[in-house]
Amino acid sequence: MFEACGAKIRASNPTQLLRPHARRMQGLDVYKRQVYEVTKALYGEAAQKQLANGHAKGKFITKENAVRSAGIPFHAGAERFYKEAGLLK
Repeated sequence: MFEACGAKIRASNPTQLLRPHARRMQGLDVYKRQVYEVTKALYGEAAQKQLANGHAKGKFITKENAVRSAGIPFHAGAERFYKEAGLLK
């Protein structure tokens, strides 16, 4: 279990990291709203600044890169964020 954006998140499966721009969180116990909030926070201005300044490849972790060549389906909460951002139909 971890906490982000004030939400406690419990995943029955560990987080899968495919590559920096294609992070996926799966598991029946992960709620859509919580994944939406975490995804929104990850691509918010403050987090993007920290990523860009804190790691050599951090500037490549963008919402645009996240949807590029995604090899697995998005979690419903993440998909909602990407649709609202105009990156998915």
